[in-house]
Amino acid sequence: MPYQEAQETIQYYYELHPEAFIKQPWNTYSSLLFFLPVIYWLWKLRGQYKTYWVLATILPLAFLNGIGSTLWHANNGGMFYGLLDVLPPFLMMLFLTSYFWRLVLGKWWHGIFIVLGSVGVVILTLYLMQGQGGVNLYYLLMGLVILTPNLIMLSRMHWHGYQQ
Repeated sequence: MPYQEAQETIQYYYELHPEAFIKQPWNTYSSLLFFLPVIYWLWKLRGQYKTYWVLATILPLAFLNGIGSTLWHANNGGMFYGLLDVLPPFLMMLFLTSYFWRLVLGKWWHGIFIVLGSVGVVILTLYLMQGQGGVNLYYLLMGLVILTPNLIMLSRMHWHGYQQ
């Protein structure tokens, strides 16, 4: 594939259409899928929100993330939409990871300490390693912080399902 053709393909992949009403149609429409699990779980859990409080806690954040992602991609940016796109999943990650570490370590404050320490390391990493490499490392490190307590729990349960 000649270089010019490759460049055109890459530009099309980014799918930015600045003249269109919806600037990034594929990302905008796929962001609407965020609402499907929210609607499903709101319906499935109705009347049982206290029993399933962890899931009930993150549903509003997932809803806000769907709104933020849809509006950010439709408008190709904007500070408010960008914050709605990144803050809700970040808060979900903080909450869920603290919860998972609490299950492993026995106390909320232990989980919160690990998560906040990890976030501090990640922010330092982003500062020291700017650009896409820093962002990729951020996702790797945060993924490990989330995955590790789940692997520990599964190991303790001999890799069988969790039953309370």
